[in-house]
Amino acid sequence: MSLSLIRRASTMASYSSPFSQVVVGVMRKLYPESLADKSFDNTGLMLESPHLPEKKLKNSVLLTIDLTKAVAQEAIEKKVSVVVAYRA
Repeated sequence: MSLSLIRRASTMASYSSPFSQVVVGVMRKLYPESLADKSFDNTGLMLESPHLPEKKLKNSVLLTIDLTKAVAQEAIEKKVSVVVAYRA
């Protein structure tokens, strides 16, 4: 595991919501990062807002191929807690 992934994982444990931790854990179990083609696959948690327990987002996942501005706006409007994108 690369140093950047270790940093991301330790940062995630400190600030991520419990739901985000579960989603990322399941994704890593189903699709291990070791199987990615490192020449073009950019894997792992790319971006996350700080976990604010008082915000109380619903536990929901939005799946998309490309994370576009429109998709991000939809996620914000629907108060989705996690967006999983194939490409970013």
